[in-house]
Amino acid sequence: MKNPSIAFVLVVGSIVGCGEMPDATDDESVTEVSALLPTTTPFKLHNYQTGLCLGVAAGTPTVGTSLITWTCDNSANQTWIQIPKTQYDWETVLIKNYVADNRCMDVTNNLNGGQGRINYCMNGSTELPGWQPIYAGPDLNNHACYRLHHQGAGLYRALGVSGGNTNKGAQTILWTDFDDHFNHPDQYWCVY
Repeated sequence: MKNPSIAFVLVVGSIVGCGEMPDATDDESVTEVSALLPTTTPFKLHNYQTGLCLGVAAGTPTVGTSLITWTCDNSANQTWIQIPKTQYDWETVLIKNYVADNRCMDVTNNLNGGQGRINYCMNGSTELPGWQPIYAGPDLNNHACYRLHHQGAGLYRALGVSGGNTNKGAQTILWTDFDDHFNHPDQYWCVY
């Protein structure tokens, strides 16, 4: 086997319904932000590598609770919606979670290793930094997949699964965006 990482992705893809992304991922015209994620309907974020859903650990609405991957079960803590960001940067959005009112996707810091968590969408009059979803192409079932860049990260950093862990309960972290679905499939999130 010449490249085990490609074989791994294809085997995992056949198990979870994902696979090689088409060559259209190089098309720069797909990076417009305004219509990337569904804006009026709730959605799940399935990890491209595992098929597991992104959710709030144990469905706990407390600010600071970790974002983890888990078996998809249609619970509120795995349900997201994009909402327009009103302050500072129109090219980013807030990604709200249904675990409680006023809870949005966030990270502990903008550095490599910053842990995924929930936070207040608005803290008084201050809005959270937003996310810039970068369209990466469809999976084998034609679900749109994205890399989620965090605003203010300086370098391009994307939300992924810590260490590429394929087990449910794995912590999510911010890390350098490798833009490589063969070697870093944990940084891709498919919407459905």
